[in-house]
Amino acid sequence: MSKKPVNVCVLSYEQDGKKFNATSASVESKDHAIEQALETFEKVQVENNITFKLLEIYSEWKPSDALLENMHATYPGLKITYSFQDGDEEKFRKAIQEKKWWQFWK
Repeated sequence: MSKKPVNVCVLSYEQDGKKFNATSASVESKDHAIEQALETFEKVQVENNITFKLLEIYSEWKPSDALLENMHATYPGLKITYSFQDGDEEKFRKAIQEKKWWQFWK
């Protein structure tokens, strides 16, 4: 049996004037989905010698203070949004039954 994701995040980025979205999900921790998305984002740029402009990160769950601080330092001006924070677990369970994850970030 596979585990349900703990968190899903969406990165919005721009390349050559075109906007793209990439998603990431993790069963490990709320921050892990964001961390692995950012690692992949950086790795793709390095391996392909290309540059993307990171515009926004949406996460179902609020990133930890340490991760927020790191993202603001690494990507100045980055828009970071989320729908839920610690303590909202019951609110999340109810909301996810009413609409799918991708409807939260639009």
